[in-house]
Amino acid sequence: MIHPIFVTLNNPLDLKNTLRSLQDVDVLLSGMTLIDSSQDTLCKAIWDEELVTVPNKNYLWTEPMGIYSAMNHGLAFPADEELIWFLNPGDVLVSKEALKSLSDSSKGNSFSWGFGQALIEGRTIFPSSDFPESHMQLQSLLRGDLSISHQAMLVKCDIIRHFGFDESYQICADLKLQSLLINEFIPHFVRHPIVALDSSGVSHQRLLRTYLETAKIRFRVGGWNPFHALFFTLRNLFFIKFQTILKFGCRT
Repeated sequence: MIHPIFVTLNNPLDLKNTLRSLQDVDVLLSGMTLIDSSQDTLCKAIWDEELVTVPNKNYLWTEPMGIYSAMNHGLAFPADEELIWFLNPGDVLVSKEALKSLSDSSKGNSFSWGFGQALIEGRTIFPSSDFPESHMQLQSLLRGDLSISHQAMLVKCDIIRHFGFDESYQICADLKLQSLLINEFIPHFVRHPIVALDSSGVSHQRLLRTYLETAKIRFRVGGWNPFHALFFTLRNLFFIKFQTILKFGCRT
């Protein structure tokens, strides 16, 4: 059974939209957890509306903290055998069938983690043309420039607790988790979009930090050599500079 975990700072309307999208899949859910750092009670009020019916519902208010610290806090609630699904407020389930298919594959003893596709602004992040045919191909793709959206992943709770999210990273700790998982376990996957993402996340706003953290993780965990990591960083620094020039040119 699936246990979604939400982390919110102060976005009650986005949280409500995400919860509403889960109303048709409550039979797949064993529980839900909200880690809330809001300075008012709006998110708590929406959480208490019972938009989704689950057997086990947890709420924790905390002082504002890093996103990965909050996600690690959320792992204290689910049972070991539950499948953890991290969703950001604003993310919306788009396929009950794809989620059920991934959930059904977890009934075998071999399931450790799995993933599907994700949509952002109507575009598939992990397109079918790049989708892996084997574990070896997936390892190769993840050691390239591709990554899996954590919102399209299900991971057994005892496994994700073992690795946790590295809180020294501000943006890409989920990428490090993926790299550790792919080195240890063969995933299940479905070739269909599971979730549509909110495109206003910090990884799209702080591109330089994202690229630097990505190169560090690929080098330390993903098998990149120093020259590959340096090339990736310089290429994307040039991309950011080029975008800045274009924006400045358009304004003038």
